Amino acid sequence: MTSDHGTLGLDWWCGADRPSYAAADVPIILFIHGINGGSHEGYVKWACVAAASRGWRAVVLNLRGCNGLPLTSARGYNAINTGDVHVAVHSIRSRFPSAPLMAAGYSLGSVLLAKYLAEADNGLYSAPDSSKQQQQQQQTAFSPNQQQATATLGGLDMSAW
Repeated sequence: MTSDHGTLGLDWWCGADRPSYAAADVPIILFIHGINGGSHEGYVKWACVAAASRGWRAVVLNLRGCNGLPLTSARGYNAINTGDVHVAVHSIRSRFPSAPLMAAGYSLGSVLLAKYLAEADNGLYSAPDSSKQQQQQQQTAFSPNQQQATATLGGLDMSAW
């Protein structure tokens, strides 16, 4: 439930939200569907199967009014309402705080994800003061052996790819 009483759905693939599914630090990937879609769509199911085949937890954000969710607020989903993505990321992070969290969006979902990441990069979804320094260090850390930067934006671990 969102602050304006909107209803979102997090569908965990094949019980991936259960502690017995995998270790607590197994990577999680959040999928955000396209317009009028949901976790029932073939492309989303395929992506969840692909993630599960790697041993990852997969979860799909069903947006307001999609995939049978009731509209419980005056506002529906749209391409600029990134607060719903933040609610989903926060919910997943609080459930599995030690797991790397990645995300992928399709069509409208990719627009939401890109906007969310841009806002997070600009501090809209900042970490509490006690962890801001750690977050900044993660965003700029560099491993010369792997030739790969590590970045954490808005609760998503961009290095796990």
